[in-house]
Formats: sequence, C-alpha cells, structure tokens
Amino acid sequence: MGVANAALEVELKGGGSLLDLIGPALLALAAIAAAAVAARTANIRQREQLAHDRALRAREHVRDTIDVAADRAIAALEAYTSLEVEIEVNEETRAEKLEVLESETATDAEKEAAKKALPRLVDETSVVAEKANKHGMEIVATQQRLRLRLGENDPLVTSMKTLALQFIDLEKKLIVAPSKNRDEAQKSKAEEADKATTEAFREVMRACEAWFENIEAEPSLSHPWWHL
Repeated sequence: MGVANAALEVELKGGGSLLDLIGPALLALAAIAAAAVAARTANIRQREQLAHDRALRAREHVRDTIDVAADRAIAALEAYTSLEVEIEVNEETRAEKLEVLESETATDAEKEAAKKALPRLVDETSVVAEKANKHGMEIVATQQRLRLRLGENDPLVTSMKTLALQFIDLEKKLIVAPSKNRDEAQKSKAEEADKATTEAFREVMRACEAWFENIEAEPSLSHPWWHL
C-alpha cells in the first residue's frame, strides 16, 4: 500500500508536488495567451474603426458635394429662367423700337431714342446670358467632382451631365441672334429645350433624394458591428 501511494504521488525536493510546481507556470501562460488575444482583438477593432471613420469621412465629402450640386442646379435653373424672361422682354422692346424707326408719324427725337435703345438691349441680354453661362459651367465642374467620387455611371453623375448639356442647348435656342428677334419656329424650339431642361433638373433632384435615402438605409456605416 505504501509503495503504491509512493508511485502515485511524485515528491520533489522541499516536499512539493508536480502540480504545485507547474500550476503558476500554467497560469502565467494563460495570462499571456489572454493578453495576446485581447491585443489582437483590439488591433482588429482599431483597424476596422479607422476604416469605418475613413468611410464616414468619404461619405461626408460626397454629401457635401451633393449639397453643392443641388444648390448649383437650383441657382442655374433660376439664372436660365431669368435669361428667358430677359430675352422675351427685350424682344418685345426691340419690336416696339423697330416699329418707331419704321413709323412715318414718329418724330426725329423718338426715332433717335429708339435707335440708341437697340444696342442697349443686346448689352442687357449679354449680361444676363453671361451670368447664366457661369452657372452652367459650375454645373459641369460639380458633375466632374461627383464623377470622381461616385463613378461615371452613377445616376446622380449622369443626371448632372444631362442637365449641363440641356443648359447649353437651351442657351443656344434662346440666343439665336442677339440683335434680332426669334421667329416662331425658333421660339418653339426654345420652348422644347426649356421643357427638357426642367425635366433634367427634376431628375437631378430625384437622384439627390435617392442618394440620401440609400445612405440612411445603410446600417454598416451608421451602426458598426462592434458598437452593437
């Protein structure tokens, strides 16, 4: 019996068992392993947090660009609407002045005043047209910024491109000959261009709204998994 007990229990110097000796070592190894796992987990979370932050910043840049795109589209539409009104008013005024010049009953003073007024109509139209053109160029620049951030085939990018082209076409249809009034056929073409421009503008607004709706529906950016 005593021999069997001696075989089962390994005695070391100082009277301690093998478990007494390796127990602290096992605990130390377990602590090291736990620390390594914790460090690796923290590192993974840190990398994913950085990636998440970069994605958020990229989204914010796109959001800011889209806000600018919407504002510029509205400003451009207002500018081209003002150009249409300016041209219509100037055509009516030009017709009146030409009638005075051709009148047999108008005085020399009236004819002289009418003659001087005609060049001013061209200048006034040119000022408004230049403003509208500037807004149109801003649409082109914004479309290029969106293309770099969203890609060539993104609906918002393509709709902005269409709007820019429509503004250019509208301007050509509105200003056929700065010093002459348009005939009925030319006015009809301008009206068609105006309708196409309005529809292109609406498409841009719809694309902007769709982008924001899609962003709100993406849980990966607003609620990352490690925060759940």
